[in-house]
Amino acid sequence: MRGRHSGLAVIESRWGVMDLSVHPLVKIACGGLNSGPLEFDYELANSRVSLQDAVLRLSKNPQIAHVYLAFHGARNSLECFNGDKVKIDNLVALFAPTSFEGVHLGVCQVGNKKNLQKMLDRTKLRWASGYSAQIDWVGSAALDMQFIYELVGSTRRKREMIIGDAADALKRHAAGACKDLGLSVLVRGSEEVAANLMDAQ
Repeated sequence: MRGRHSGLAVIESRWGVMDLSVHPLVKIACGGLNSGPLEFDYELANSRVSLQDAVLRLSKNPQIAHVYLAFHGARNSLECFNGDKVKIDNLVALFAPTSFEGVHLGVCQVGNKKNLQKMLDRTKLRWASGYSAQIDWVGSAALDMQFIYELVGSTRRKREMIIGDAADALKRHAAGACKDLGLSVLVRGSEEVAANLMDAQ
């Protein structure tokens, strides 16, 4: 019997010759909660087409609120295992018709503020996060796990408060790593430019 759902979906592409996966880390993050373990959806997308199919399939599941993309990448494009590159504009178009609440880009350099702002401007997403730096797999995966743990473990009734709590927790527990990796968490608001929750307050 399946347990309670976390609201999270993971889409990952294989990491070349490295026999690595974020799946067991996400399983730990969703399984180590005081309230009990939570289920999550997982899709392996090793090509542009399989990524498109995964997003479409997950968008039909009303339980999914947050999507975590784990891919190689550089500046303005994700790179799939088969060599396909998915430019940020194509990624935005892929998410535009969906009703997901947020997306986290576990991808080198693609999560810069300009790209995250573009995702919010052209989709229905409420928040978007990612890294502007060239990131180390282990370091970023560990930070991703902490982020997911805070995100899915929140007991807030108001969903708009959840992403703020998760960002605050990262600033408290991993401020140095967030700065080194260039983590931004942009949230849609009343202003034309989205607020970055990782900015010092």
